Amino acid sequence: MRENYRGLAEVGRIIKRQEGELNEQKRKKLYDLVKEEFSWANGQEYNSELEGIGLISEQMVSKIDLPKSEEDNEMFENALKLFRSNGYMSTSDQRKLTELISYKEKRIKQEHRNKSRRILSTTSNLAINHSDLIEERKRMKTKVEEYLTSVFHLPSEVVDNYSSLITIDEVDAVQTKLSAVVGGEYAAGLVEINPDILFYETQKNPRVPKQIGEYVRLLKVVNGIITSEPEHQEKLDCEFCIERNMRKYASIESLIELKEELQESYNLLKGTDEQTEESSSGIDLSSIEIHKYTFLHPGKEEVEKRLDSLINNGEIVVGDHEHWTSTSGARGSRIVRVIYHQINRLLDQLGLHYNCKTNYADNTLRIDDETRYNLKVLRDMVYERGKNEASL
Repeated sequence: MRENYRGLAEVGRIIKRQEGELNEQKRKKLYDLVKEEFSWANGQEYNSELEGIGLISEQMVSKIDLPKSEEDNEMFENALKLFRSNGYMSTSDQRKLTELISYKEKRIKQEHRNKSRRILSTTSNLAINHSDLIEERKRMKTKVEEYLTSVFHLPSEVVDNYSSLITIDEVDAVQTKLSAVVGGEYAAGLVEINPDILFYETQKNPRVPKQIGEYVRLLKVVNGIITSEPEHQEKLDCEFCIERNMRKYASIESLIELKEELQESYNLLKGTDEQTEESSSGIDLSSIEIHKYTFLHPGKEEVEKRLDSLINNGEIVVGDHEHWTSTSGARGSRIVRVIYHQINRLLDQLGLHYNCKTNYADNTLRIDDETRYNLKVLRDMVYERGKNEASL
């Protein structure tokens, strides 16, 4: 879809470069094609997010035949922003289309001046041919079909069903990320068993993490448990390796179940099946004043959501006017600073790995996978301890 908007923006830019300014007729043609893209998005039942954006955008411009006022401009620009902010259009293409189509008083004056000397010419009109966009979609669909057939060996009926729902970039991203963890042969085998893995890369809303990240993390965790103890590796590998458990590896849900079975077997081999989570993790909190680390405190919805986001997604994004809790405490970038310093100090005290990166310009904090795992263990320990103390 990004390619479609890029094509429209580029054609409009070429016309403007040759003629100095788009006249009302060409603006209307370009605007109508953009609205057709809105309608197309609204019909994509396979992608509820894209369908919802298309519906809202269609409604926003439904009564605007062509932007002819500042109010119309604002409505049209907001519709484009919906696609850009959710990853379906680049910032550059949004800016170009806004510049080309939005109402401008000087453009109206220029059009009146041009009317008196405009000469019809068959070569002056670089027609924006919507059929070219359709052909481009077909070409990209063919590329996806060839990839799904040659790399993943999917049958033709599956290829037909999936090739129009995903892009070549998304397919390639899945293959690359899985191959880096399990190798190309097993990556292809997993997708052949469960083609829905291809959709793990398609969630474009920045506030809804792509499932591919969680899937890859689970694959790494399973492999890490199997190889963590050389004396037990052969037995665990024999029972839980990917070669013997392809179907269990082929979805997030079944892989979580396998990981739990693997962890249980690992604990039995280590003689820790009756130990508490704290002792099995090797983390001793007895000398830590945990009350000082407020980012771990349970019971406050905003605090818990930020910690969950760090553990599940590897990042948090804090609003400029967001408070530590609903109406009080640290605010905006200050929240990021507090959490950043508390994580570094706590994990350093415990001798655990940590890797945190901040960007105070956009109030973000990001951590790597090992830090996510360490925070998950600590959160579970602290929350469990709180439950036990509450029950006394």
